[in-house]
Parts: sequence; C-alpha cells; structure tokens
Amino acid sequence: KVISLNPRYAPAYLNLGLLYGHRGQPDKALEMYRRGLKISPEDVGANQNYAFLLMKSKKYAAAIEPLRRLKTANASDLSVRIGLIECYWKSGLKAEAEKETQQFVEAANASETDKLGLARVLVEDGELEAAQMVLEHLVAASPESAEAHGRLGLLLSKKNEFEDATRQLGRAVQLAPEVAEYSLGLAEVLLLWNRSPTALEFLMAVKPRFEKLPEFRYKLALAHF
Repeated sequence: KVISLNPRYAPAYLNLGLLYGHRGQPDKALEMYRRGLKISPEDVGANQNYAFLLMKSKKYAAAIEPLRRLKTANASDLSVRIGLIECYWKSGLKAEAEKETQQFVEAANASETDKLGLARVLVEDGELEAAQMVLEHLVAASPESAEAHGRLGLLLSKKNEFEDATRQLGRAVQLAPEVAEYSLGLAEVLLLWNRSPTALEFLMAVKPRFEKLPEFRYKLALAHF
C-alpha cells in the first residue's frame, strides 16, 4: 500500500525484502532489496541483508558490490571483509581476492580468532592456497599458537606436503599435547608419508592420553599393520 502511494519510498521495499526473506522467498526478497537500494544505495542494514542473502543463494558475483559498499561504510567490520574475500574467490577474481586477503591479515583489528575464521572459510571453499597464506602469516605473527600450527599442518596434509605438515603438527603437539586432533593428525600424516615405525613409536608415547578414542585405536592398528 505504501509503495502504491509513494513508489520512491525506499524503506517500504527494504522492509518487504526483509519480510520475504523471513518467509523463505529469496527471489522476491532480492528483488525488493534491489529496488530499494536503487533508491537508497547507502543503507547499511539493507546492503548487509542483501549481500548475505545473495551469498546464501550462491550469487557470489552479485554480492560483491553491496559488500564493497559495506566495507567503505565500515572497514573495521571483519565479517563483511571475510564475505568479500569469499565472494572474490568464488567469482574467480584471484587478484582482488589475494589483495583483500593480504589486507585482512595485516589489519590491526584482526585477531588470531578472526584469521583462523577466515582460514576455515577458505578451506571449506577449497581455496587451500589462500588459506595457507593466512595460516603462514598467523604462524609467523603468533609462533606460540598451537591452533595456528595445527591448522596449517592439517591443511598441508590435505595438499600431500607431508614433511612440512609433520613439522607444523609436531609443533602443535608440543604446544598443546592434550589436543587429540593434533596428535592424531600427526600420526595420520606419518602413516600417509610411509613412516609407519615413527608413527607407531609416537602413538605408543601418547597412548596413555588417547587410548580410549576409537580414532586412536584405528591409527594404532594401521601402524602395527
């Protein structure tokens, strides 16, 4: 009704977009956001809703422009920057993705948790090279971070770079010997690298800590075999 009275009233379109989104009608929601943002392109909340709805609909290239507007409005919003990086990679814009990723890891307000979150998103998207760059930067900046070494080691294992993976996971085990994921990850890398005697020796050393875990028993069996 409001739109019929005033077709240039942006909030009516934007609120319709929000309502259609809540009702599970993404196509209608996106159309309302497009029409509302054409009238009021700087609306921060609308740009955010629009961008993340586009990403949810796997329309990554279309989400770039509203995410850029959000970054301009508030460069310190790291969730927006992570979304922008993801959309660049998903859209095949490698140069822009690498530049934005580099800026993110160098940002003063990006914590270790933020960088680990970005790396996790990149790994889930299959962008292993980009995730490796983030984690290597984090390891250099936080050499005592067990999670940074552990995540980098697990990623290198995915790339079959077993020697480097062993070094990173070994450091993670030193820093956090109580974390099963790093110890069992190290054992798996050693097995994949055909270092079964070393894997067996390591597994026997950590047996008191992890022997009740099914995954530990499985890896121990492989090492014996």
